[in-house]
Amino acid sequence: MQLISKILGDPNKRDLKAIQPTVDKINALEPTIKNLSDAELAAKTEEFRAQLFLYLKGGMVLENELVKLFREALKAVEPLAEQCNDDQLHAAITEYRKKVEQHHDPEHVLKDRLQDTLAECFEQGYEKLSPTLNTVRVHAAIEKATETQAWPSEAPHQKKTTWALLAQVEPILQEVDQEVWDGAFEKSWALFEQAGKTANDKDEETHERLEPLLGHILKHLQSEIAALKAESMDKLVPDMAKRYRSGKTLDELLPAAFAVVREAGWRKIKMRHYDVQLIGGIVLHQGKIAEMRTGEGKTLVATAPVYLNALTGRGVHVITVNDYLARRDAEWMSNIYKFLGLTVGIIVNALEPQTEERRAAYQADITYGTNNEFGFDYLRDNMVGSLEQMVQRELHYAIVDEVDNILIDEARTPLIISGQGQESTSMYKQFAQWAPRLQPELDYTVEEKTRTVILTEAGIDKIEQLAGIQNIYDESNIELTRYMENAIKAQGWRGGYR
Repeated sequence: MQLISKILGDPNKRDLKAIQPTVDKINALEPTIKNLSDAELAAKTEEFRAQLFLYLKGGMVLENELVKLFREALKAVEPLAEQCNDDQLHAAITEYRKKVEQHHDPEHVLKDRLQDTLAECFEQGYEKLSPTLNTVRVHAAIEKATETQAWPSEAPHQKKTTWALLAQVEPILQEVDQEVWDGAFEKSWALFEQAGKTANDKDEETHERLEPLLGHILKHLQSEIAALKAESMDKLVPDMAKRYRSGKTLDELLPAAFAVVREAGWRKIKMRHYDVQLIGGIVLHQGKIAEMRTGEGKTLVATAPVYLNALTGRGVHVITVNDYLARRDAEWMSNIYKFLGLTVGIIVNALEPQTEERRAAYQADITYGTNNEFGFDYLRDNMVGSLEQMVQRELHYAIVDEVDNILIDEARTPLIISGQGQESTSMYKQFAQWAPRLQPELDYTVEEKTRTVILTEAGIDKIEQLAGIQNIYDESNIELTRYMENAIKAQGWRGGYR
């Protein structure tokens, strides 16, 4: 063994040797970082996030950056999009972003095909956003008509007046093929006149029916407008792709990010990371275990990798062994994080499960809590009836304090969710009477190896008739399947199968 060690060397020393150049880079940045004002230092977080590369592999899904690019493209070709909020833009691109994330090689899609990927994302995003934009266009057109009193129904040339009104708020209509425009107008105008004939108040002003008229026209032209806008946005994509190809990964940002955290720590809590603590932070970022003695500053060490990984916006968990440490560390170190523009949440036992408060804590950039609370929330999230009831989001990155205690000692005690029994003995009795009416193979099959019972379609129909329900697998009836399966098992056991 000693001979092997001499040949291969100490792995810890090899790791330290590999890490030392990164520590040297952090130290080299310190004079520059020290000269920054508080505002400039705090602004580094947004700068880092803007520099992060747009690829998805390795836990770097920066949807906010895609939204920012989408808004930038819209600003150039769609002035009315300024009225859309970030939530609407997120909703427009999130489906495409998730599709890219599920790609077998998402890094390739965004790194090597970034230009095509952005173009497709903007095109699909604009299509999703079009109904919202049409509503904005209609309101803007009605304001123009009110201002000029140029109502299409009162004009000698209704088609021309309607076109001119819409073209004022959407100039790109001038590029729409005349035949397409004529078709959209004729269909919509017919509906407009029909609505006038059937209106309860025959004296009702026709301009009050202008909104649905313009809405129908824009709906017919939606695909044409979207295609023209996408063509305009495509011209902006090469510069965007070029800008992000020069972006950085987390590992490339590490020296600057660690230097910023070290300076923020000194300014806000009068604690400065020593080189050995920076080494510990790099080891934690690499997903390895850093062994430190009591008093060597574990809590401060964690701030550097926590900050770095929180830049992705996907959330970071800091897991401790008790509520006191979770609350103490969160309140203490939040002085650094909040100064740098990050949000901090705390999950403790006093916080009621499956509440908005818990959900908000998990949505923070950094969430402190105990292993039990994180574990029970995970179990509860896997027992909910709908996604809206879940409190945790997708798991991304975590640092475990006292990892030997939590992953070895504490792991010997299983997390068990239990409640007061609510079994109905009358239901067991009822199903015990129904079980003999079911025929093996016809109404159910038995997997003897796993000792499970599977109802067939015929068996399901029969049980639904006996119980007087329409769907035994409805959320309100799902417990009935368990009663039936247990009754069949009990009957089968008496009959001899094992």
